[in-house]
Amino acid sequence: MKYFVLNSERRGTIYYEFCKGRWDGETFWNDDSIYLHDDVLHENHDFLSALMKVKPYFDSFGVTEISRDDWERLRSEVQSYPDGCREMFRELDTWVMDVFSSYDCFTVLGI
Repeated sequence: MKYFVLNSERRGTIYYEFCKGRWDGETFWNDDSIYLHDDVLHENHDFLSALMKVKPYFDSFGVTEISRDDWERLRSEVQSYPDGCREMFRELDTWVMDVFSSYDCFTVLGI
């Protein structure tokens, strides 16, 4: 993957964790989560802008659930953004579609 990493590839703790389903309120650094380094997100600020249009209360330091409806709105939103934003979305979309086959949401844990 170009933007996201697996837990085994993580270097340090300045990562957003994308968890399958609703976060249990306790567990961090799950092996079935994927991770996005804070620098990568800010280098790709268009993706963050698109996400915040769909989830205006997205909290970089907190917990944000993303539903299937939210994801579909983001899919539509990123179409008007530059190629890099759409590429980042497509990379995450592969993981998200797998998640939605078993869960009704995924959760982003802030840094």
